[in-house]
Amino acid sequence: MTSEAKQHVVLCEGFDDRSFWKGWLLHLGCTDPSNGGTKAVNDVFGHPVKGEGRFLFRTSAGSDVVVKPFGGRANAARPVEEYLGGHQIYRPDRVVLNLDCDDAIDATASAEDQVRTIARGLGAAGDGRGPFEIDGSRLYAVLWECGDPDPTPGVPRKQTLERLVTAAIRAAAPDRGPAVEHWLNAEPQGLRLPKSFGYSYFAKWYSDHGEGHFYESLWQDEAVVRELEERLRSSGAWQTVEKLVQD
Repeated sequence: MTSEAKQHVVLCEGFDDRSFWKGWLLHLGCTDPSNGGTKAVNDVFGHPVKGEGRFLFRTSAGSDVVVKPFGGRANAARPVEEYLGGHQIYRPDRVVLNLDCDDAIDATASAEDQVRTIARGLGAAGDGRGPFEIDGSRLYAVLWECGDPDPTPGVPRKQTLERLVTAAIRAAAPDRGPAVEHWLNAEPQGLRLPKSFGYSYFAKWYSDHGEGHFYESLWQDEAVVRELEERLRSSGAWQTVEKLVQD
């Protein structure tokens, strides 16, 4: 690892989040040295990046961003401890813990509380969404949320990636929200989970990209990107990630 090149790690809940991060990082100027997973790649420490659903991206400064899904909020502490706990020789410079804001484990713990608890368990002090300083590394929170009116047709109420994305799509194309709402309310009724909303937009307007690439493909829609940036800036997430890719 050179004095300039660093490793940053994004820990996200699932594969849809990973797809969204891929599109976002590429939009911000990162590159994919694996060429979509067709080439074996090593990180800046010389370690192969493979398995555990990990993706590797490279910033213009030559640093690495490893994106790793961990399978839901209940599992969030473990991957953070794997990277920042103990006395690891190969420590990332920045770790971003990405959670749904309102996918609470219980009725009393917010996502921000959860990140703070994890950080304090590793000996860090701090409030809000970071940075939390941990033995020379920094931990940040990026939480999916948006301040659009509630209720909004075609947008789920729970603060998740799906709410952020569907609110941006609906703002870019206002007629789509009511169409999705009508579809979900039509008989025979099915589920109304946040994913039900997200994949309804996928099925009607983005299915040419394939299910696994839906959240990534949104970053190729300029009107949607403008709306995403507005919401991500409002939560502070855009600024956190913009600094990460410049480092």
